[in-house]
Amino acid sequence: RPGDVLNVTPNVSISAAWAHKDDQGGRNPVGATWRAGLSLGTTLYGTFFPRLGGLEGVRHVVDLSASYGYSPENRSVEDFPSVGGISLGSSKSSSVSLNMSQRLHLKLGAGEEARKVENLLTWSSSTNYDFLARERAERRAREQGREVDEDEAWAWGDMSHTVRLKPGRLLSNDLS
Repeated sequence: RPGDVLNVTPNVSISAAWAHKDDQGGRNPVGATWRAGLSLGTTLYGTFFPRLGGLEGVRHVVDLSASYGYSPENRSVEDFPSVGGISLGSSKSSSVSLNMSQRLHLKLGAGEEARKVENLLTWSSSTNYDFLARERAERRAREQGREVDEDEAWAWGDMSHTVRLKPGRLLSNDLS
């Protein structure tokens, strides 16, 4: 946690499996793949005191995060049989995910009568970027003897949003 402001989380995962036979009839194959990544995140807080009617305070909390993941191409597992619960993907990947979550907390009333409403409104947004989208689109176009379609080579994923309004314990509304 550099400067107690940024959370940095590296990760590495390895998946391995053994099978009696592979898809080509080979005996006792062992397959393994790996993936590595890095996540960065921080939380920002803002507190306001409007003192309007019974509203004493508003806290705005913003969580920001970015995660990068990479896995190399691994042709050695292309003929490996499917093993339940273990993914031995053979294709290369390189992508980043971007996420933002915003939350509003309220403080109603003052002194002994004060009541907090946490997460009255939560708005989460996310998207991703695929560093290999153009490379894959060019390979497909080359294999099919055509030009690259720019929509096919678009590297950004859809921007998704979820909004949750939760004014009390018995009522919650979600919109995605």
